[in-house]
Amino acid sequence: MIAGTLSPILPRGQLALRLLQPGGHFFLATNSLLAQLVFTALSEAGFEFRGQMIRLVRTLRGGDRPKHAEAEFANVGSLPRGCYEPGGLFRKPLPPA
Repeated sequence: MIAGTLSPILPRGQLALRLLQPGGHFFLATNSLLAQLVFTALSEAGFEFRGQMIRLVRTLRGGDRPKHAEAEFANVGSLPRGCYEPGGLFRKPLPPA
């Protein structure tokens, strides 16, 4: 892992960990490019990764420029949008029995 990559995500995960009761769940939607970084940071903050839900996306626009503005933004590249958007389900660990 690149040093500093998780720095903006990790403190928010630690805050969420303090706010939830043991056994509390939360769902976080993200995109396919950031999912691995975000899910890793939340796991390192202390959450248990419980699963992933996928939303299928059927579009070719990457969202990098406004519609019908290709001439105005001719030098802007286009990144195709992923075909899915993952969402992670996390749980605050239960105390040992």
